Amino acid sequence: MRRSQFLSFGLWMPIGLFILGGCATAPVVEEPPATAAPLTIPDFEDVPVPAGFTKNSNESVVVETPTFRIGLLVYEGKAETGALAEFFKANLRVKGWQMLSSFLGKEAQMVFVKGDRSCLITVSQKAASTRLEVRVGTSLPATSPPPQTPGSPSPSPPTQQ
Repeated sequence: MRRSQFLSFGLWMPIGLFILGGCATAPVVEEPPATAAPLTIPDFEDVPVPAGFTKNSNESVVVETPTFRIGLLVYEGKAETGALAEFFKANLRVKGWQMLSSFLGKEAQMVFVKGDRSCLITVSQKAASTRLEVRVGTSLPATSPPPQTPGSPSPSPPTQQ
């Protein structure tokens, strides 16, 4: 009888440790708290970032000229893709941005416009964190025809019938 109890214990003990060990190493994905005050992006104050995300300065860049300013700002944190999508939909609308399109799946991409500016938000899940990319820039003006170079034929005016 003792031998069967020992064998029974010997079989179930590794299984129990395996199950408990698996739970301890599973990554925890937390949603941003609804009451947390969003951070704002320097130079792009009207694009909020959820609290709990930190800027990756090595991958972020802002370019400014006399006529435009564009930026790629990369953040790392922990949140579910759907929760971040809802965060941006709600908070950018309040800041005057209009959503043009969105794609939600494992990764999320959303495009917003405000005046002459556009904003592309990309959310992707990594092994232990969530990557958030925010691209903001001035929309390009309507293009005019290219300048004529010497010796090139000029476009002929439309004919009427």
